[in-house]
Amino acid sequence: LRFVHVQAGATGACGIGTDGQTYCWGVVGAIPLAIGTSASNEGEDVCVGTYSMKAGHCAVPTIVDGGHRFTLLAPVAASDCGLDGGAAWCWGLREWGTLGDGIESFRSARTPVRVATDRRLNLVTAGSLFMCALDVDGAAWCWGNNFRGTLGIGTISGGSWAPVPVTGGLRFVALSSGSLHTCGITTDQSVYCWGINLFGQVGQSPTMGDVPAPIRVDLPPQ
Repeated sequence: LRFVHVQAGATGACGIGTDGQTYCWGVVGAIPLAIGTSASNEGEDVCVGTYSMKAGHCAVPTIVDGGHRFTLLAPVAASDCGLDGGAAWCWGLREWGTLGDGIESFRSARTPVRVATDRRLNLVTAGSLFMCALDVDGAAWCWGNNFRGTLGIGTISGGSWAPVPVTGGLRFVALSSGSLHTCGITTDQSVYCWGINLFGQVGQSPTMGDVPAPIRVDLPPQ
């Protein structure tokens, strides 16, 4: 195999091969990171090669079903997402809405399902049990678990099974998520962050507490 892109998650990795196929390996909860077959049971052997294992481990690269030609991948501990032609597709565990398809169910998806938005996306980034994306106009959208304000919607609990707009109306040119926080560069080259602030992750004093909406990162007054 030869690859043109690879992205590692917490317990596995995915890559785009020179053949245009997406391959994944590792483990995601009770189902494989690589969704390569149509096995019916979550504990069933669904990987390929002599290193296949039970309980969701795929020790060798396995092709992701669906015939997609992803240009960007964002794997996390429980699910994975990729961009194909401006649409985001996700697969794996649906816990807390990480697949973003609007289906309020904890049933996993073994093949990619489309994220429930008609917005054309050009970036997707993964946190821990949440995802964020940028549309072509620079607006930020997030979905999944909103623990400690990870979705940037002004609250610090709950979540969303489908993409919701990040509050503030900012326009971003870049976006990157950590485990429980996200930062982005706006069109005026400022940096804004939101989410957990236990160790100052959003560029503010930890005494401020968690930040559930974008806040500008700046030098303290002299």
